[in-house]
Amino acid sequence: MSNRVEDLERQVAELQAAVNGLTEELVEMKERVRQVEDAQEVSVDADATASAESAQAAESAQASAESDEAAAAESEATGGERRTHSDDHVDVVERTDDGSAADESEAEASEGDDVIVPEREATTPDAEAADGADADGEGDEESDSDIIVA
Repeated sequence: MSNRVEDLERQVAELQAAVNGLTEELVEMKERVRQVEDAQEVSVDADATASAESAQAAESAQASAESDEAAAAESEATGGERRTHSDDHVDVVERTDDGSAADESEAEASEGDDVIVPEREATTPDAEAADGADADGEGDEESDSDIIVA
């Protein structure tokens, strides 16, 4: 009977360690998501500012040219691409023409447009959790009482 109790206690300890590791990983991932969302907000704000400036330029172009010519100028100004946002916070760039206009105006467009690309982690979350568990013996003791429910 005592052997069974020891086995159950060992299993409980293993499960608690797994829960603690997953909880730490969840907290780290939420922080990374916040950082990526903050970076995207900055880039969206910059895009909105650039769009407002290009909208003013487009209004003056429409006043002096026909609507077809203004649409072609706007397509050239954006490099033949249209940026949209999906519900899962991913920027999607769509081609609006065959790309020949984009090649001609690429040098002009690249002068004022900076694209911010977040760096990708070279390791997987599982490897990071294993490294964190090996290097951090104190983390398990501290997070025994810190259970976060999402």
